[in-house]
Amino acid sequence: KKKSIVGGSTAILITITNEFIYIANAGDCRCIIGNNNYVKRITVDHKPNDEKEKLRIEACGGEVIFTQNGTEGILIYILFL
Repeated sequence: KKKSIVGGSTAILITITNEFIYIANAGDCRCIIGNNNYVKRITVDHKPNDEKEKLRIEACGGEVIFTQNGTEGILIYILFL
């Protein structure tokens, strides 16, 4: 029997050295970098409604089910692992 997960976590890790900036993210958070004239999105959100993320979850044996909360219009993602 598969276990239902109706929650999640998000995190961004940034490490700056003298030579490099390392950035990692998990969940639906994003990192941007910029100055007064320029902004660039650095990461991609890990959301189950993204086709690549859905395929990754399914490749790990999971299942993504989309349901709608009719009164509030909130889209709910349920992952089964």
